[in-house]
Amino acid sequence: MHAEQLEMLSVAFAGDSDKAILYVLNGCKHLRKLEIMAGPFGNVALLVDMGKYETMQSLWMSSCEVTLGGCKTLEMKWPNLNMEIISE
Repeated sequence: MHAEQLEMLSVAFAGDSDKAILYVLNGCKHLRKLEIMAGPFGNVALLVDMGKYETMQSLWMSSCEVTLGGCKTLEMKWPNLNMEIISE
């Protein structure tokens, strides 16, 4: 809500639901690079409003709950988004 000009964000072990990351993504209008490590975020957070990825260049997620299907859906909408998803 207060970081509209933020371009890069790295988050680790933060939040307890998809709502937490949605709140961040909706507030950071100019986010270009997002790194998330060990969060409870899944496909809902990834896909609920895919328009938020329009300005984003890089998405890196590790130990989150997104699925391969969710990633492919996002990739079809934004093929130029550099996406790296690491799961255990």
